[in-house]
This record gives sequence, C-alpha cells and structure tokens, in this order.
Amino acid sequence: MSGHQSAALRLCSTTKWDSPVSYQKIHAAQNQPALSNSEYLRQSCGEMKHGIGPRLHSECPHAVTFERYSPNDDDCLEVAIKAAYRQVYGNAHVMDNECSTELEAQLRNGDINVRQFVTGLAKTSFYKSRYFESVSPQRGIELNFKHLLGRAPTSQAEVIEHIALLASCGYDAVVDKLVDSAEYQEVFGNDTVPYLRYFKSSAGINQSNFNRTAVLQPGFANSDRSIGNGSKTLNSLAKGQSENLRMRRQSFNGSGGMIMDGEGSMPAYVAGLVIFFLMFSIFLAIS
Repeated sequence: MSGHQSAALRLCSTTKWDSPVSYQKIHAAQNQPALSNSEYLRQSCGEMKHGIGPRLHSECPHAVTFERYSPNDDDCLEVAIKAAYRQVYGNAHVMDNECSTELEAQLRNGDINVRQFVTGLAKTSFYKSRYFESVSPQRGIELNFKHLLGRAPTSQAEVIEHIALLASCGYDAVVDKLVDSAEYQEVFGNDTVPYLRYFKSSAGINQSNFNRTAVLQPGFANSDRSIGNGSKTLNSLAKGQSENLRMRRQSFNGSGGMIMDGEGSMPAYVAGLVIFFLMFSIFLAIS
C-alpha cells in the first residue's frame, strides 16, 4: 500500500466496493406514462437522443451524458441492494423486518430502476425516523446530500435553499429535488447506486469539498446516526471556511492493544499509568 493510500485510509473511510455498484433489469417496461413533471422531463430528454459527451444543462438538464452497460444477474442485484441500503441508510444496521421488501420486489421485477429504489429508501419511515424527525434541519439536509449525492453541501446558501423547500413543500420534495437534479443524473444515472465522492482529486472541485465530505464520513464502521444529531458542517459553511482535519492515528502496545484513540490522543487512564511509571522510574534512579 502506498503512503498516499495509507494516509487516506487513516484520514477517513473508503468505500466498501472498489468501483461504483450498478444494476439494470433488462426487458424492463419502457415508455410508461410519466406520473410526475420530473419523469416527463426525463423521458422527453431521452427522446432527444443526445450523443455521448458534454451538453448544456439548460438545454436538457435531465439526461445522462454517458452510456454504460450495467450488469443484470442476480448476484449483482444483491450487491446493488446491499450497497443502496448501506449508502442511503448511512451504514445503519437494518433488521430483516425493517427491509423494504416491496421496493426490493419491484426492483427484481424490473418495475423500477436503481434510482427509483434509492428514492424509495430515502422516503421510508426507517429513514425519516433516523435522519429527519430526530435531527436538526441542517443535519438532515447535509445527510440528504451525503446519502443521495455522495457529497457534503458546498455552501450555506445551498443548505438554506433546501431548508426553505422543506418548510414549504415537505420532506419528499427535498428528496425529489436531489434525485431529479442534473448532478444526480449525470453522475449516477438510473442504474448506479450513489457513493461518496470527492475522496479523489477532481477538476474544478475545491479542497473544502473534500474536507467536508471527510468530516461527514469519519470511519468506515460508523453509522451516521451514531455520530450525533447536530450538523457537522454548520460552522465551516456559515463562515465560508474549510474544515480542519486531523489525521486518524493508532498506536499499539507490546501485546497488540490499542493505546491511542481515533484522533491521535491518549486515553486518560493510559496517560495516568505512563506518568506513574515515569515517576516510579525516576524514584528508582535517585534511590
């Protein structure tokens, strides 16, 4: 493992999968009547047959600029479902009776695609009870960005815009705005499960985006519910400053036990033992 990779692993979490997880049910029903304005716009853009490559968002903000062939076997379906639960539910532990079996069945049958499956998970009572009803509005919005767009909010104005939408149109409208956005469509399309981005250098992306994403994902094994209900990016966004990151360090004693915590500071009881043995050694040397 290179030094750069080692530092990245100690700084924050990496994804469980080496590459984005995709799934596509072939022979799924196509050209179904649009039940929402966003679905109508998406279908209209698809009929325009844009070529692969960049295009103006103002001309057609709902189409995907790239084509990819997603796997469609049962094993890939299971991987995609697990990846979606992990990403959308913030790595929370999900019991069997808490799984969205109806959404899973629709995905297996090809009635919905991965994007619609992700949207459905974000609107479940499981998600709302953990990341909407029991957290501050700013925390809820930053988690929506993390779970659905794979990044932290880029500015306080972006957060305020979505809080205002939440107050005027309700929670589901916030989810629809994020999933129906040009950003989501261009990055993930219909078949790719959202994943954390900005852990790699990207052209035109500020360093602050990396830092805020790292703050929202302090460790691979942590769940978003376990790290608190308050916003993690409020101060930096309000001040327009980047987050200060501390390298995650671990030290081990002779028996293999860890004596340093995740932020690199020594626990109080260990520090007390160290001071005791130092004083004892000094006493023996003097006597």
